Amino acid sequence: QGSRAMEKQMQAQVQALQGELDNQAIIAPFTGILDYRVPSGAVVNAGTPIVTLAGRGAPWIEALLSPMSAMRLSRVAPVAIRFAGWSGSGRIHSIGHSARQSGLVTVYVTPPPRAPLLPGEWVQLRFAQRSVPGFVVPLRAVVMQGADAFVFVDRAGRAVRVLVTVLGTRGVRAWVTGGLRSGETVVVRGAGRL
Repeated sequence: QGSRAMEKQMQAQVQALQGELDNQAIIAPFTGILDYRVPSGAVVNAGTPIVTLAGRGAPWIEALLSPMSAMRLSRVAPVAIRFAGWSGSGRIHSIGHSARQSGLVTVYVTPPPRAPLLPGEWVQLRFAQRSVPGFVVPLRAVVMQGADAFVFVDRAGRAVRVLVTVLGTRGVRAWVTGGLRSGETVVVRGAGRL
């Protein structure tokens, strides 16, 4: 008798928890683009808008970019769109706040009105990116220590460690930004032993 009562109580708790879980799911009234207004995991007050759903019937273009490229996008600059002999310009609708499992960030672009796009069609996009002032240094000069990158520079005959952010690399060169000054001599040989 006691075990039946316990089983019914447990079933009631499961149903209550399932009801709470169902209340946490939000079903959109139409298909569109979600524009997140707060980063994933943020704590917000009740009534704070966290997402906007846009695009009812309006076409959009989904692009996947590296996080570094997505961070340097200029939201106000036009996006050049080309496909099948047609070209035009659109605008960035939203930039994702987190990377997908693939490591890429989703960027949604709104094409111009009456663009002859078909659902699922492939297009070429050219994004304007904010220029980031930086320096080109030999890749061998960049020393990694954990998640930090730095270079050593010669200041008055002493090797001084300067924290940098690596913007990108190509071949034997690295593009960095940080506390470097124009004209400083960067230590290339033996930098990893300093």
